[in-house]
Amino acid sequence: MEIVVDSLVEDFKEVIIATPKNYKKYDEDQIVHFISIIQVEGLIVANAAEQCGISRSSAYKLLNEFNDGFFSVLHGAIFEENPSLVLIEAKQQLREHFVGFEISVNGLYKQIREKYAISLKQTTKYTLGRDVPRTIEVRFNINSHWEAAEVNFQESCVFVNEAGFHLQLMRGRAWLR
Repeated sequence: MEIVVDSLVEDFKEVIIATPKNYKKYDEDQIVHFISIIQVEGLIVANAAEQCGISRSSAYKLLNEFNDGFFSVLHGAIFEENPSLVLIEAKQQLREHFVGFEISVNGLYKQIREKYAISLKQTTKYTLGRDVPRTIEVRFNINSHWEAAEVNFQESCVFVNEAGFHLQLMRGRAWLR
């Protein structure tokens, strides 16, 4: 029995434990360059990956992820950063990322709605702290200061309904997952 155990110990000493390779994370510039090379120059995946310094297996994974949903490959999805983005602006931002990228606004909307399950929702506008006691007190103090300075409100002042003003400036819809 001791001989068997000794031989097993010797065998285990000879076994070399291989550590896994370090995972290489590719930055956004590499991914954008890789995808634009494939789209614009029409290179095959292996050649485009070699030019960008991406391993072949990672390149195929990135390309599949891009084809399944290009918002998830790149950091900072366009509509997550700016949910009130208009489709024309989204198209321009995609053109900045991908040289030679062409898509119609209707095609982009269809892609966003069907493939990525992002829908356009009605948003609600409201101003925080509009009727809190502190804000009311500040308004009262300003009006008191103006009255002490004998400001003629009917001739010297223009008052703007802030909520109504912002209601007309802000977009009423936003993109949501």
